Order: sequence, then structure tokens, then C-alpha cells
Amino acid sequence: MGCTALVPATGQVNVPVPFKASATTANCQGTPEYFWSVDDGTTAVAQAQNTTWTFPAPGVYRWHLAVVVGGVVCRRTGTITIAASSGCTLDCTALVPAVAQVGQSVSFRGFATWSRCSGPPIYVWDFGDRSIPAGGSTPTHTYQAPGSWEWQMTTVVDGVYCVRSGTIVVPGAGGVQPPPSGCNFSTWFQVGSRAAGALGSQWRTDVFILNLGAQTAQVTARLHAPAGVRTLTAAVPPRQHRTLADVVGQMNYTGSAALEVCSDQPVRAASRTYNLKSATETFGQYYRAFTSAQAMSAGQTGWLLGLKENSQFRSNIALTNSGRSTARVAVTLYDGAGVFVAAYTVTLAPSEWKQEARPFFNKGGRNNIDEGYARIDVLAGSGVEASASAIDAGTNDPTTLPALP
Repeated sequence: MGCTALVPATGQVNVPVPFKASATTANCQGTPEYFWSVDDGTTAVAQAQNTTWTFPAPGVYRWHLAVVVGGVVCRRTGTITIAASSGCTLDCTALVPAVAQVGQSVSFRGFATWSRCSGPPIYVWDFGDRSIPAGGSTPTHTYQAPGSWEWQMTTVVDGVYCVRSGTIVVPGAGGVQPPPSGCNFSTWFQVGSRAAGALGSQWRTDVFILNLGAQTAQVTARLHAPAGVRTLTAAVPPRQHRTLADVVGQMNYTGSAALEVCSDQPVRAASRTYNLKSATETFGQYYRAFTSAQAMSAGQTGWLLGLKENSQFRSNIALTNSGRSTARVAVTLYDGAGVFVAAYTVTLAPSEWKQEARPFFNKGGRNNIDEGYARIDVLAGSGVEASASAIDAGTNDPTTLPALP
């Protein structure tokens, strides 16, 4: 696949700049998907072949294009210089609640100041949930489903634009929950489990907490299950260590989901997910603790090494979105000789964990992979953690293989 990006070298503040792309393919399955992003201090991603971008301040900005088809990614990048506009000037502010409830009316308020313009600006509101946009400076909107919705207010007059955006969290079953009170420090683990696996395996998770502070730490383990967040609380005295054994089981839950540890002061945390072979025998694997800022964001790539799919080993690939917005990830599989095997994309809601079991076999039809690897491309979102597990087919002994930059 080849791709081309057409972006002007210069532009003006608050004037939309056209971004255009094209791609040529051969022997590819599917239709190319286009993803635009700009290093402008936001995490916005435009998923469109052609789009526009508005810059609120002068400067030199780097733009990025990623075109994906059949797991193959074509990238282009460049810079654009934005100059201050003359004549009409426009500034704006948006006031939007951080949290709302399903089925309740939410007030959105916009304010604008302008000078040397032909008249007042017009307002356009995008509420982020695929509903019809609204006009006016003070619209209301009712969200019909839980989630983390990215809204945007656009004001325009005489061709001069001012854009403000943000996120509103609508909690509920199956949706992202706002951080609870006392969650001053948030640490994530890719997954917590109490579930049956392949070949009779039984997976459990233990969490370890170390408090090196001078005061007792109030800790809450939060499992972001599809039907809602499950919790388990613990108090860890100063300079002491606590184990939350079978943490998911203690929440009276069966299954696997992203696991977050909240605390009212800094603590150190680690986890072990293991196959419970018997009451006295286990085979375990380590999952690192991470913050959302330490995980991958749109435009970043990770690599999973040491993958196998044969009579002795099977490999799974897992992805976790610890971010506050939906993430989209492309996974490309190769054998040890660098030959393409298969590719697929994954969409992750905020706080969601997904695992693809035996992708070399289930996606690529191969069961003779003695050596293999995978490329992970984050196309949209942030806070994405990726890892693989290589599992001994005879003993169900797992090994965690974290993504490498």
C-alpha cells in the first residue's frame, strides 16, 4: 500500500485548514481507513480521508496521517506554519459539566467575544454521541447511554473560527465511571481474573500493596466489568505490605476485566495472575502496574516478541484501555521470518480489556508458528496497554510478554 497526504504549508489562526489523503492498494483485503492527528496539545483524531483542522494559536505544528488496510499501515507526517490572522478576531469559552446522568437534560453554555467583525458569531455544538448537532449559545442535550463523550463547540464569524472541546462522563452499567472520591492516585493492571480458560486452566489474580508512607493508606481495587465496576477496599498500615488474594473472587465476580487500584496516598502495587492447578500448585505470570500516562497513545507503536502457536505453546494477545475515551488499535501478526500472517483491528471503550485467544490460528489459520511477533499500532485514544501471553500447552504455565517500544 502507498499513501499520499496533501496539507498546506501555511495557514491562519482559527481558519480551517484542509487535510486531504489518498491511498493505492494491491492484494489487500478491505477498504483503507484514514486517521489524522496533530501535535497541538490535544489527543484529537479525525477518522476521515479528507477533513479540516483549526488551529487556535500561531506556531509550527506537526501533523500525522495513518492509513490502515488489512493490518498494513502507511504513515506520512509533515509540518504546517500557522500565522496570526488579521481583521476580525474571535475568542470563546465553553462551560460544560464534567459528569451527567443518563436520561437527564444537560445544559451547555458558550460565550464569545469578538472585534472588527461583521456581526456576532454562530454556534455549532457536537455532543459526541452521534446525535444531531445543535446551534445557539445555550443548548441542552440528553444522553441516552453511558459513556465518555467528547463534545465540541465551534463558533465562527467572517471565516474566523474558535473551537473548544472536552469530555463529559455519563456513568452507568457498562459505561465508564468517574473516579471515586479518595482516588487521588490511580494505578492500572491490564487484567484481573477469576475465570476458566483453555485446556482446563483456572485463572486467578492476586494484588500486592506496599505502603511506605507514614499514614494508613485507604486502597480500593476497582474491576471495570462489562456490567459495572466491582470494588474491594483495604486499609494498609504505614510501612506494611498487604496481599489481596483472589481479588476478583472477593468481589463475588466471575470473569476477566481491566483492574484499577485507587488510593488516597501513594502506594506501590504489583499483581500476579496464575493458573490454579490445584490447592497447592499454581503457575503464575506477572502484570506490571502502570498509569495511563505510561501507556501508549495515538500514533505510537509497540512490539510483542516471543509468540508461538504450535503443538507445545499457544499465544494470546490482550489490550487494555485505561484512558477516558474510546481507543482503536491495529494488530499485525508475522512469523519469525517476517512473513505477514494476519491483521485485525480492536475498538476499546474506556476502561475496557479485550483478549484475542490464539490469533495466529484463529485469525491467520496457522498452527506451525515456532517463532512469531506482532506489531501494535494505536490509531486513536490513549492509555493503551498491550501484552501477549505464551502458554505451555502441556502444563498451562503462562509467561507475560509486554509490548516493547
